[in-house]
Amino acid sequence: MPHALRHLFTSAALVAFMALGSTLTASAQSADDPARRALIARATEMAIAIQHDDYRQRLLLAFMHSLPRAGAQAEAEALARSQPDPAVRARMLTELAGSAAGTREVTLATRLANDVAGQLDSTGDPVAHAPLRAALATVFAQIGASDRALNMALAIPGAEARVETLNDLAPYLADPDRFRAALAALLQLRDDPTLTAPLSVDGFVVTLVQAGQVDAAIDLLGPPGNSEPSLNTVTALAEALIERGQTDAALDLRQRLGTAYLRDIATLRLLPALAEAGEGDRAAQLAEGIVAEMETAEISVDTIARLLWLVDVLPHLGLEAAMDGLQAIAVLSTDMKHAGLLADIAAEMDLLGRERLALATFSTALRLAAESDSLALQSQALVTISRGLRRAGRDITADEFLANALSLAQQSRHPLGDGSSLVYIARAQFQAGRPSEALATLSAALTAAEQYTSLGQLVILRDALQALADAT
Repeated sequence: MPHALRHLFTSAALVAFMALGSTLTASAQSADDPARRALIARATEMAIAIQHDDYRQRLLLAFMHSLPRAGAQAEAEALARSQPDPAVRARMLTELAGSAAGTREVTLATRLANDVAGQLDSTGDPVAHAPLRAALATVFAQIGASDRALNMALAIPGAEARVETLNDLAPYLADPDRFRAALAALLQLRDDPTLTAPLSVDGFVVTLVQAGQVDAAIDLLGPPGNSEPSLNTVTALAEALIERGQTDAALDLRQRLGTAYLRDIATLRLLPALAEAGEGDRAAQLAEGIVAEMETAEISVDTIARLLWLVDVLPHLGLEAAMDGLQAIAVLSTDMKHAGLLADIAAEMDLLGRERLALATFSTALRLAAESDSLALQSQALVTISRGLRRAGRDITADEFLANALSLAQQSRHPLGDGSSLVYIARAQFQAGRPSEALATLSAALTAAEQYTSLGQLVILRDALQALADAT
């Protein structure tokens, strides 16, 4: 066991978490602006230097969303316009326009979208630029240019591309006439022989639900086999039905989803709505069923995802049901040797007032973290434990765990593991209200990225800028 972990496991640090710590505000806005600008400039230079064309383009497209949110809108546009390939430049400017539209910067989004549209109109090649035209159509819909958006969507070659684009437009078509026109155009494609799957109406169904037109949404969805709704569509419509007291009909909608995993996630997403509607016993039974199912399931990403959802929703079901479920999941998590999941469970237990049980669960999480052979994994586990402690209001001990996580990450000799761990730590530092420390940690992550391949650099640079954006 590494010295840092051995010290934490045997010291009074873990017991000290029982003392309530001070609450810190998560914000990067007070961070030193030159340091943040220097980090952005360095990340951008590293992204441009990536040799693999596809990885470089994917990273630069991601930067069109993270840079503006990190306060670097001008830098993002300059980066896009500096690209020598016209197609790459147009794609980046379109992504930037979409980012601006999403933050209600209508003037900027309009300027960028018009710029790209003018370039596309001059090429006269609608097939080659169909994905770009689809993205532009959505941007125009977001900024209120509904007619232009609809005309552009209808001109896109290929029925499947038009179906996807029309569904993307639906939430932004505030005018009822334009909404009906778009829906009519979509339904005309139902019998198109080139469609390889049932016609999707997801965007229109969700928009109707959000507008309170639940019956119209049900009619549009139609009977099973008429369409294959997404998870978001099913849960949005099911929640509306639960609010109307139609619980059985709501739960029946889960059968429209194609896999057991999606059906389980839909169930978990509906548990709070069931509890709020007075169906707490039924919600608890459904949760118990999924826990029992996971007891015999193979350990996989899907299994962990179900358990994470359970930890998140169980507190909505009342103290007794929540504690029964959390203790059952704690046993499973221990068997899986999943320290991070145990830390989340411990935090929920503490928030529910079960401090001694939370302490024991945090202790188990720490023991599992210490048993890992990878310093990077040990570091990430300690970060998760630190975040759990902070959620429970135990900031002083959370800080000690976070410091030890940083120490372990700095000892790691695996560049990708080291870099990813450092980004993870920086996020926790931002959340702890320590932006200067977080910026220094992100800088160390970029240094680690320099030692790795193009794919490793893509992952670390993308996640580092996303962490900075999320904290700004």
